[in-house]
Amino acid sequence: AWARYELSKLKPTAEGDEIVAELNRNGTVDDAGTRSLVRLEKQLRFSTRQPHLSVRYDLINRYLEPAALWFGVEINLLLPGGVLGKALFDGLCDFGDVEGPLDEPRALRRVGYLALIDESADLVIGIYPEEPLDVWMMPVITVHRAGEGFGPYHQGTHLLLHGDHDLWGSEQHRVAFRIEFNSI
Repeated sequence: AWARYELSKLKPTAEGDEIVAELNRNGTVDDAGTRSLVRLEKQLRFSTRQPHLSVRYDLINRYLEPAALWFGVEINLLLPGGVLGKALFDGLCDFGDVEGPLDEPRALRRVGYLALIDESADLVIGIYPEEPLDVWMMPVITVHRAGEGFGPYHQGTHLLLHGDHDLWGSEQHRVAFRIEFNSI
């Protein structure tokens, strides 16, 4: 169920090389008529020296009974080459190496690494999960006026990093990944 995040920390690390933001919220999860109390703790670590971001979610069962959760994190990106049909992805998942253009929906299982590559912008966005995650990747397409009619316009790429998690009473599970922005 929806709940508002509370900011519990926002400050630089002792070394001064990262800014840490910690947020949390309590809520409920309904599964086949069973309601479980859960807590979500989120930490974002922004590097002040390198173009990367570390993200961590702790899913905590606050109930004595088991809780079945499906948890996902959305990421929306605009790559200039994606608009031009010149961006692609490359990754490693449970069935081996995968690659292709960003212009069609894809479901990838147990992704250990995913890169979005845009040669026109000299940019690689790498996503490195601590543990393999399932990823749904979809183009964001809008309709725009094209001459006398209307046509599709590839506006960006939507990623949903997700997975199922069964938590026993008072158990917690961590979902964490790093996003790096690099030149080709």
